[in-house]
This record gives sequence, C-alpha cells and structure tokens, in this order.
Amino acid sequence: MVTGLLPRSVPQGIPATITVNGSGFEANSVVIYNGAARPTTFINSTTLQVSLTAADLQNFSGQISVNNLGPGGSSTTPTELVIAATAPTILSVSPSSIAVNTSSKCRF
Repeated sequence: MVTGLLPRSVPQGIPATITVNGSGFEANSVVIYNGAARPTTFINSTTLQVSLTAADLQNFSGQISVNNLGPGGSSTTPTELVIAATAPTILSVSPSSIAVNTSSKCRF
C-alpha cells in the first residue's frame, strides 16, 4: 500500500527522484509510473525511490503505483503525483530602454 509521495509535487519537465512511502514493499518491488516500470531503489519494506526523467514529467499529473513481483505478487492503488508548470523566464527585453513620457512597444 502506498501512503505518500515525497515530494508530492514536482516541476514540469525536470528530472526528479520520488520517495514512495507505504508498507509491504519487497526487494523486487517495482514502481509503475503512468503504466510503465521505472528504475526503482528498494530502501526498506516501507520506502522505495524512483527516478523519473524529464520526458516522464511532461504532463500535469502522473500515477504512481507499486508492483510486488513473484508468486502471489500484488499491485497498489495508483497515487497521483502533481506536476507543476514551470514559470517562464524572461531572457531579454527590447528595446532595453525608453525615454520617460514617451510611447513605445516592448518585445519580450
């Protein structure tokens, strides 16, 4: 069972490592992100870590679940990972200056 994700929210398009907390994890447990297995590190029976790529994090939400492989294996109910849009960055402004009390159009 998954009880929480740390962090719960990540920036869009930036690789991230997510800690998955829960119970009943095994050394061969695999984190499933949006239906696909992802590289998983077993910490202990209550903690896993998963590495997500920039490509994984292009949407605005994702579903994380855990599969315990082997005989009698099980899957957890998916838990939502929130993907936050990144703020735009202004790289330049043109023109770089204008005279006071004049009209001008700026391009960003």
